Amino acid sequence: MKWILLMLFGSLGLSALITGAVWGFKRLPLFQTGYRTEGTVVAQEESVSTETVGRDVRTSREVTTYTPVVEFHTETGTAVRFTASTGGKHKPIIETGATVEVIYNPDDPANAQLTAFSQFWLGPVVLVGAGLLFLVMGVGGFFLIGGHDRAMDTRFDSMMRERLVFTAETPPVKAIIVRTEKQEGQKERYVFVCKGKRPGSPVEEEFLSSHFTFDPGRSFKGVTVDVYLDPARPTGYYVNIDPLLPEIVHQQRNR
Repeated sequence: MKWILLMLFGSLGLSALITGAVWGFKRLPLFQTGYRTEGTVVAQEESVSTETVGRDVRTSREVTTYTPVVEFHTETGTAVRFTASTGGKHKPIIETGATVEVIYNPDDPANAQLTAFSQFWLGPVVLVGAGLLFLVMGVGGFFLIGGHDRAMDTRFDSMMRERLVFTAETPPVKAIIVRTEKQEGQKERYVFVCKGKRPGSPVEEEFLSSHFTFDPGRSFKGVTVDVYLDPARPTGYYVNIDPLLPEIVHQQRNR
């Protein structure tokens, strides 16, 4: 699971980060050495697209985007028109007739840009930011899940060592898991509470499993487990939940 998370978010993040960085570096020379002049918004280029309404993917509507068409004159007096990088949905972001600042390469004036941040830098910045966010999510998720897995493995190793204290010659008592309980005053310590009868006793007794450092869930209620009684100590016992460990691990990793 952690490797899938790392590969998914990591690849998306790296791709967006590289694309945004390359886009920004390509625009940097124009920003530093390009010629600046004033232009006029002479028209709006309209494009129609479809978008979903709310969370219902079955309901959609048409949306019109208005992108400014700008005209300016180069140093040689040549009139040039170009379409801005970003438009506005439902209404123009820059009204027709407005004066705007333009930056252009005299050798390639047709690829001029508006100097406003939303037109010149917003695209690269958004991609770089999204890339960093996905990378952090992927790497963070990888280590969080890895730490959680190591905690579970350590807990299970401890439970196996505890089991070795009890002799295999003692027949187990059958008990049923009745609930999952968080221990009082303990942070993130959960146990299975099981009920069963000691040999010769008519009264059911509660037996607690070894503790977990995470909530194992409530889906194991009603499952029968073996309880090994310590012949050397009347109050000593061990609840054998080894057969449940694979399913516990599976459920935790899929949460």
